[in-house]
Amino acid sequence: MLRRTLIALVGAALLAGCSGEKSYPMAAEKVREILAHTEPPMVVFGGLAAASRSSRTSAGSIQWTVLDSGGRQLLRLFAKVEEAGAVESRVSVTVEPPTGNQQNKIAKRMADNPKVVELYAKAMAEQIDAKLEGRPFNMSAIRVEMMSAAVAVMPQIQGQIGTMVKESAEMDREDAERAADWHRDDTSSSAAENAAAAAADAAAAAAAAAAADRARD
Repeated sequence: MLRRTLIALVGAALLAGCSGEKSYPMAAEKVREILAHTEPPMVVFGGLAAASRSSRTSAGSIQWTVLDSGGRQLLRLFAKVEEAGAVESRVSVTVEPPTGNQQNKIAKRMADNPKVVELYAKAMAEQIDAKLEGRPFNMSAIRVEMMSAAVAVMPQIQGQIGTMVKESAEMDREDAERAADWHRDDTSSSAAENAAAAAADAAAAAAAAAAADRARD
């Protein structure tokens, strides 16, 4: 639930988050080859993130675009791969907004939530670390960033909860009013039906009395 709330509140950002650099005893081209077939840790992006696609940039970086179920861009992740020697590379991760008409809107959200940017960058860096070191993704490695992001967006979550409570109370009130209106209408309808039945009975009784009088005559 928390992860879904984070992505719903934030999305991506213009203010790029950076994970810092880390060196690996591997040639830069080999690193790029591995990362091109590596997926982002989708679990940290919440329920809105449905897929991702990777590509190489002209600068030799690897770019991942995170997409929602409709194929719309949510954010972009970049791994900058630099040679640090014949068989050594430096890798750093940044988070940036998507391209297109949502860029400025999503950028503003992330600029307002830098701790979430840090979480995304750290999670991608851990994913890269795990792939290049041949080990599973370690959730404990991003625990601090997850807690910091949760604390940072808590006021927004509380605000949303307050709004939902108010909307729920308003819906309950409207349902109660509709139920009362229906009851009044039903009561009025029943009274009218009873009156009509009584009138019909009275008419039948009068007709019967008249027939009896004629028979006596």
